[in-house]
Amino acid sequence: MDMTNMANMADTKDMRDITNITNMTDMRDMADMRNMAEMGDMAEMTDMRDMEVELIRLEKSPEGVFGILRVQGSVHGLTLEPPDKGNRPNISCIPAGKYICKSRLSRRFGQTFEVADVPDRSDILFHSGNVAEDSRGCILLGKGLGQFGEKKGIVHSKNAVQDFLQALGKLNTFSLSVTEPSLL
Repeated sequence: MDMTNMANMADTKDMRDITNITNMTDMRDMADMRNMAEMGDMAEMTDMRDMEVELIRLEKSPEGVFGILRVQGSVHGLTLEPPDKGNRPNISCIPAGKYICKSRLSRRFGQTFEVADVPDRSDILFHSGNVAEDSRGCILLGKGLGQFGEKKGIVHSKNAVQDFLQALGKLNTFSLSVTEPSLL
């Protein structure tokens, strides 16, 4: 099933959010959150495990696992993970579940977050990339869908990562919920 069919099955609010993020026209909620962080209103949020971040998987294919990322209930962007290969290190998406993510400085990707306590896995990062092959089991972030030769992927990835980090402000940790609705 493709993303269009799955999106049609989603509720109306999520469909509006998906359309807005794909068209890059409505980021008011995230901009407001960033502005509050810049004004210092969120300074106390340095260790907020109850910050709600959700990765909702919408499509599984040989090209990867596509989804949306929501921060505090608002769609923030798109995600791309490697295909599901039973949680095998470096080649598979992580299992659905709840995780704690911790701030981390990566030599390759700079400041980012690592998904901690994934069974039998480590070094699961949020970072930029366009196709599943750009990930070794990590979560790629983007602002829209694109075509790269014969492969479907995500675009505007570096901007998406930067916006994600700005949205989280000074957080050191947050909770991540990875779900796979019955649409799959």
